[in-house]
Amino acid sequence: LVLILDHIQDPFNFGGIIRTAVSCGVNTIIIPKIKQTLVTNSGNFIIKIPMKHVESLNVSVATAIILYEIRNK
Repeated sequence: LVLILDHIQDPFNFGGIIRTAVSCGVNTIIIPKIKQTLVTNSGNFIIKIPMKHVESLNVSVATAIILYEIRNK
């Protein structure tokens, strides 16, 4: 399992993502060396997390949900 991160700026979110990734069995984490351009949806895919009563999640919480779902399939 490989996790690719794109320009995570908050160190607390980054730490949370790394801890979650390790606990979910991620083998490799890829992070950019320099600031990346915007990610577009040209051939890229969108993952949607069904939610009730909230409009968004922070990146570390969203990553945890996605990794949990991948691990349990």
